[in-house]
Amino acid sequence: MGAWGYDVFEDDIAYEFMDEIAENAASFFKKSFEKALCEEEYLEYDECYTVIVSAAYLDNWLNGTFYRTDCEYEDDVNNFKKLYNEPDLSNLRIIAVSALRVVISGKAELHELWLENLDLHLG
Repeated sequence: MGAWGYDVFEDDIAYEFMDEIAENAASFFKKSFEKALCEEEYLEYDECYTVIVSAAYLDNWLNGTFYRTDCEYEDDVNNFKKLYNEPDLSNLRIIAVSALRVVISGKAELHELWLENLDLHLG
């Protein structure tokens, strides 16, 4: 189906990571952030999305932020704060912000796609 909107969870790829997050969220998040930070040339679309999805889960855990989703699973992003207890994820906050900066930089495929649709992403 692909993307049907511009919100974080309005793209099929956002749901591809649920099993990995359920299995070991801390490891998945850390790997996605570190991969973005270590990429020296170009961050592909899927890699950008792992950062965004990881950051959204982390945001829910840290701040209780609610995300519009098409997911009806009990373990989706909006229940993550209630379901995930350990280990402490607060140490990932800084690396998450740094990885998100890479996603919005000129060396990320998702950034290029956003530039093609400025009305949706700035409006």
